Amino acid sequence: MHSIWTAAERIEWLLALALFLLFLAALYSAPARASDIYSAALPALGVAERTVDGINTTRGTDMLIVYTPGTGRATTGTNQWGYEVVVEDGYVVAAGGNNSPIPQNGFVVSAHGASIPWLQENAPVGARVTLNGRELRITVDAESHKRLAAEVLRYTEEVLGTAWDMVPRASQDEVAHSMDRAQAALMDGEYGKAIQLAGEARFYGTPSL
Repeated sequence: MHSIWTAAERIEWLLALALFLLFLAALYSAPARASDIYSAALPALGVAERTVDGINTTRGTDMLIVYTPGTGRATTGTNQWGYEVVVEDGYVVAAGGNNSPIPQNGFVVSAHGASIPWLQENAPVGARVTLNGRELRITVDAESHKRLAAEVLRYTEEVLGTAWDMVPRASQDEVAHSMDRAQAALMDGEYGKAIQLAGEARFYGTPSL
């Protein structure tokens, strides 16, 4: 049986596939601070407190450890079996992953095993975090919602900008329109709407085969 595709059609399909793979590479090679940001939704308001198991110590089974610049290392040095959030200037700026860079203006909270769900639930991007000795306090308030929405928009613009040449030409106007509306929603304090519109922009900006 002969192929129904012409040589030109096969080349066109391969080019489309290559563009799609390049887009995915741009999406998933983004820095750790953007991890999990695409699944972001406005978290519940509230305060969570917990005593951490150690500071600048080895992360063991089910432990919650804080890593500060005092450890003398550039990263936490943790393996893949955990979950971490990065705190800069008192706010969570990254959530997800392991072996995170330790910021000079903050610290990393690293969870393993049974401690992971607690950290995932209570420390979204934008949350305010304080550490007093080994006492950890995490607050999610209206400012947290604003910071989360702003980070979702920033990351969306970063990824789409990196892959802009791969966005179907017919979709570029839709992407720009959705991002304009998302920015307006952010300015108006409609943070959930801003996140939703950023998701629409990513949908329109994803190359199709």
